[in-house]
Amino acid sequence: MRQVRLIRHGESAANAGEASLDHATIPLTPKGVGQAYLMACSFRSAPDLIVASPFSRAASTAMATAAKFMAVPLETWPTQEFTYLEPGRCANMTVTQRREWVDAYWSRSDPAFRDGPGAESFLDFIYPGLSLCWIALQIILLKTSWYFRTGNLSMQWLG
Repeated sequence: MRQVRLIRHGESAANAGEASLDHATIPLTPKGVGQAYLMACSFRSAPDLIVASPFSRAASTAMATAAKFMAVPLETWPTQEFTYLEPGRCANMTVTQRREWVDAYWSRSDPAFRDGPGAESFLDFIYPGLSLCWIALQIILLKTSWYFRTGNLSMQWLG
């Protein structure tokens, strides 16, 4: 039986409250590096393939498993992160500093809203050609991320 493990990156600098320049370059913290190592050690056998997004924190997390299973191919797949806040105004800010904007975005419950230049609407992110399965996966991942950030499973925009 084939198995797929979906692994979220280890603790990032942004998760730890540090300011970040943009989504793509946020590094892991030392704790995140340790978490990635523990994840790699949790494999009972070598995977057939290791896949990571191009974001540095995801690549660093995947590298821990790649280092343990050096014969296993490591691929970077072109995935994207939902950029719902205007990147320019978020540069060099912490999660706490952006919290008011984040809450305001989700409270709008408007899938067509675009925060500004470089930001996507939810409809931009989940375009009509995407399969229902992929949409469901994205919603699960967004809800999981929301839960870890807030401790609350209800997301008003889905209601």
